[in-house]
Amino acid sequence: MYQMIKQLISGCCLLTFTGFAYAGILEVVDFETGYLDIDPVSSIITSHNTIGVGVGHSSALTSDAYIAKAGGPTTAYVPGDAIPAGHNGGSYFLTDEKNGPSATFNYYFNFAKGIDGFGLDLYDYRNDGGPSIGDSVTLSLFDATNTIIASLSKTILPGTPDPNLFQFDISLGFGLAYSAALEFGAADVGTGVDNLRIHTARVSEPASAFVFGLGVFGLIVARRTRNNKSKVDKQHF
Repeated sequence: MYQMIKQLISGCCLLTFTGFAYAGILEVVDFETGYLDIDPVSSIITSHNTIGVGVGHSSALTSDAYIAKAGGPTTAYVPGDAIPAGHNGGSYFLTDEKNGPSATFNYYFNFAKGIDGFGLDLYDYRNDGGPSIGDSVTLSLFDATNTIIASLSKTILPGTPDPNLFQFDISLGFGLAYSAALEFGAADVGTGVDNLRIHTARVSEPASAFVFGLGVFGLIVARRTRNNKSKVDKQHF
């Protein structure tokens, strides 16, 4: 009986732990529907989450982000620029200012519900707009206390094409993030962000897994009890 209880407790602990990992519901925001060129964007509502969006420096938000249309005559992106070749980026994406590139900002996101993964595509971070070869850009995820829990960096290399694409994807094996920052080591004018990939955590994964484990425990104990009772009854018969 002791060994059975020990094995079941271990099973419950395993269920509780694995409830954290890769359980998120994936949604992709590509800005192709419901947006127009130079629209301000301060929040994005999906089926499973609400994402706050802003641009600025060192997490101090300066303004909303804006929608840019690839190749548009007046846009926050460099006029005439295109989505990177070979990448299905559509026609619209997010950028850091309107009416032509002049300022340089980082991008910041916060999530109403915890996420266990986040990704995005970054356009046009090159060494002809401010940064140099070897400069980098970093995507970081933060927990509810604003402590960094994961990050991923990309570096400008010689021959970076125009237009170019950096793709970021971070999956959390444990814990949840409530905000994210895309920050440039050296600022660049005329960058764009597209195809946000939000993995919204399912509600109360650890709690539900623990309850499920207890339920399994109860069923097995009940079955063992019935089997033992049946054996005793047969012996008495």
